[in-house]
Amino acid sequence: MQKFEMTSFGLKRLAIATMFIDHLAFAVLPVLMMGGFLGLSDSMEIYNILYYGMRIIGRIAFPIFAFQIVEGIKNTKNIKRYLGSLMIFGIISEIPFDLAFFGVPFYWNYQNVFFTLALGMIAVLPMHFEKNIFVKLATLIPALAVSHFIKCDYGIYGVLTVVLLYLLRKNKIALAVIGSVFTMLYQFSPTVIISFAAIYFYKGKRGRGNKWFYYCFYPAHLLLIYLLIKLIKI
Repeated sequence: MQKFEMTSFGLKRLAIATMFIDHLAFAVLPVLMMGGFLGLSDSMEIYNILYYGMRIIGRIAFPIFAFQIVEGIKNTKNIKRYLGSLMIFGIISEIPFDLAFFGVPFYWNYQNVFFTLALGMIAVLPMHFEKNIFVKLATLIPALAVSHFIKCDYGIYGVLTVVLLYLLRKNKIALAVIGSVFTMLYQFSPTVIISFAAIYFYKGKRGRGNKWFYYCFYPAHLLLIYLLIKLIKI
């Protein structure tokens, strides 16, 4: 009997699918309700079940994205290019992010998750390459401070999640248990257990897929959400 395994691309597919569900709930469902679509305006009970159900499903995504950063640091052949890709797609995604969630092209009070992941990577890099304990921690506080100052998605907790998963990377059971408990402290959702169950069954295989699809999916799905909102409001 073949054992169940998750590949890297399998994890990514799970993450982007649950993220999309979450973002549809956050941005599109309220517009559907206000427009009287699907009977949502007549029943707050149905709306709440849909909204909170989809948001809870969406909590699966971020721990997987954070884990992918840890795996990327371990496996990439070019750290600078990897970090640069995160930053570039953070910049590319910011206008679609602001349009989808705030209805304006520039909203300075909240930034997209690519910046969170990039800051998590910056916090972890000295831990990965340096031996001196003080050097290992050199970028942690600055990364946490920047995440708080620019108000990026998941903020300080998002950066700490990347750090925690890096520190626990060699013990899958500890990673699953401690990671689930820590993530539930700020996401308040039991579905993060699904995230860490999927990570537990990851055995280091890449699987089939194109990494650039997953980078491009983020700004593309945000633009799609913005267009859906505009169409609903016509």
